[in-house]
Order: sequence, then structure tokens, then C-alpha cells
Amino acid sequence: MRDKYDWAGNPSADSTEVMRQYDEMAPSYDETLLNDWGYRAPAMAAELLAQHVGLESTILDVGCGTGLTGTELRGVGFEALHGIDISMPSLERAARKGAYRSLVQANLLEPLPFVDNMFDAAICVGVLSYITGDTLFRELCRVVRQGGILLLSHRTDLIQERAFGESLARFDAEGLWSSVFHSANLPYLPGHPDFGSKIEVQFFILRSR
Repeated sequence: MRDKYDWAGNPSADSTEVMRQYDEMAPSYDETLLNDWGYRAPAMAAELLAQHVGLESTILDVGCGTGLTGTELRGVGFEALHGIDISMPSLERAARKGAYRSLVQANLLEPLPFVDNMFDAAICVGVLSYITGDTLFRELCRVVRQGGILLLSHRTDLIQERAFGESLARFDAEGLWSSVFHSANLPYLPGHPDFGSKIEVQFFILRSR
């Protein structure tokens, strides 16, 4: 039997469709991902970020959704957290968790509504599946101060399909960022009924220039 959220296996890059999907899923998102699908990426990412930036850092949680990553960031000691997401029902649930100092609704395929060099780091977990083009990456380098850290996660199937490695190298050559760390393949949604352990996740740590 297929899961009612089987679109997760073939993610859309259309902002309107992504917003619709996550608006619909917001009430059951936490339970479905954590309990049914075994989602551990937010916890792994929070622990990884804490190894590369100080706990006093100002962090932007990009595509924060219902606040799973923000909760994990608070759990390891970060306090200056700000979130941005396209789904208002998701943001409303994130606000109830009390992890963020601010939450903003915005389309991540458009310029981010923040001033230059506003953040010490940005974390983007489970989001790049829905992103195409260069805008978000360039915007992250704009809003994160020089020398700040970007933590990105990406699905292993889409790393190949979207030539993500080539994008990393191109932005390095342009002087936008430099690579600090690249993880091995790690579990993504092992309990998902459609793709389970067939699709894994990698984490990338980059330093903004």
C-alpha cells in the first residue's frame, strides 16, 4: 500500500505545489516523519553544526517547516535561532515549539528577506529536494557573514541527478564558499514505504567567503 504522502519520493520544485503539500501535511508532519519514517536528519545536522560554530551564533534555519531542526538545535545549546519557510501552517506549528526568535514566511526560490551578513550560519535540512537553480545558494552566501558556515543536506539520488557536486565546485571557483566537510551516506527516511533505505542523505559543511 502506498503512503498518502508518496510525493516525497518524487519531490516537486514548483513552489505553489510544495506549499500545498506541506500545508496539507503540517498537522501530521512530526508524527509521520519521526515515528513512521524514522527521520533523524535534524538531530544529526544539529550535532554536526555544533562542531563547527559556537553555540552563541545566530542561526538561520532555512525551510524550517514545523521546527524539527530548530528543536534539535535548541537541544544542543543554540538559542539565537531564526526560521524561514513557505508553509504558514508549518510555521504556526514551529512557533508553538518556542525554539525560534523569529519566523518568516517566504519562497526560497526568491531573494531572502534578510540584510547582508545577518547570520553566523545557515542550516538547510531536507529542503534541497525542492530547490532548483542557484538563487538560494547565492542568497545564503549573502545573508551569512564572511567566514560563516552553511550546513546543507541532500538526498543521494538527487545529488547525482542534479549534479550537485558540480554546483559545489562552481561556487567554490567563483569564491562564494569553500568546502569544509562532506559526510558519508547516512540514513534519510528508512521507514518510508516507497523508498525506505534505497535513498540516503549526505551532509555538506561550507564556509562562506
